[in-house]
Amino acid sequence: MIYFMIFSLLFVLASKNFFNDLSRKLEFYLVCCLFIILGGIRWKVGTDWYSYIFFFEINSSFADFMGSMTFEPGYALLNYISKAICNDYSVFLFILAFFTVLLKARPLYFFSTFPIFSLLIYFSFYLGDIAAVRQSLAISILVFSTFYIVEKKLFLFLTLILIASLIHISSIAFIPAYFLYHKKISNMVLVLSLLIALVISLIPGFMHRLLTGIISFVLRDDGRLALKIEMYSELNFAEEVKGGMLSLLKRVIIIPVYLLARPYVLPKYRHYDGFLNIFLFGNILYILFYQSFPVIVRASTPFLFYEIFLLTSLLLAGRTFYQKLAIYFIISLYCISKLWFFLSIYWDLYIPYISIFTKK
Repeated sequence: MIYFMIFSLLFVLASKNFFNDLSRKLEFYLVCCLFIILGGIRWKVGTDWYSYIFFFEINSSFADFMGSMTFEPGYALLNYISKAICNDYSVFLFILAFFTVLLKARPLYFFSTFPIFSLLIYFSFYLGDIAAVRQSLAISILVFSTFYIVEKKLFLFLTLILIASLIHISSIAFIPAYFLYHKKISNMVLVLSLLIALVISLIPGFMHRLLTGIISFVLRDDGRLALKIEMYSELNFAEEVKGGMLSLLKRVIIIPVYLLARPYVLPKYRHYDGFLNIFLFGNILYILFYQSFPVIVRASTPFLFYEIFLLTSLLLAGRTFYQKLAIYFIISLYCISKLWFFLSIYWDLYIPYISIFTKK
């Protein structure tokens, strides 16, 4: 299977660099190019394939694309530009994959303590975006904004938020990341926040009633928008609910690890606290809404991406070579389990991998 072949390749490259204590830039970007190529030549692989290709093929003029209410205007504009250049959906997929992967690649290389290992995690968690959709591109823009979060350039950060929201509206929810990164929050407060979110999520119907009530009150639309969100959740995100309890169990195990590693990693990795705050905020969003409004769980995805930086930084917690080696293999096992779990849920959408050269 191609996915596990790629995982094996990344594991070998990451292991070689681990033992040599190197982070090779050329190898890093060659792997990124592999992701882009696989993303460009795929055919009928990934979620919502038919709705995306139908949107590209059915529209022709600028007015057609921008007048459609199917997708956000930024994504519609990208489709129009691509089709104006070349009326071939595979060309569009290459453009989409190019920006999606490379916008994530620079932060992964710059902020990861072990860049090539971060690509192994990136592939295990997100398949390296080889089946990118519009939210994948929006998340890439948000992850790229990490540079402006760290440098405290609020205007540039908000500019990228605006651009990302024109591609996927859920990007607006990422605004708190700017402020979370610069906050000093104790483990006790973080744990308490997570526990409160967990307790609230266990109250049947509480978040559902609260959110629909707020939307109806603020927009004065008699609950129509809330009803649409609910219907969208039921129609498109049943699998997210299906895997919700397993994801919660994973969080119960992994989050304490990040909190306990904090005093060991922080002196060696100055971004640890900020990225931990961002990641845990995403988990709070997930815990609160995974049962009531799975569609809103999408808004947590950019925050959860920061787990990649946390995982690579855990290697710094080891005091000896063998401790670091043990951490390395434990994380690798965690990655392969994530990859298998993801593929097992969406098996029919990704297996087998079909390219433009093998399509019928």
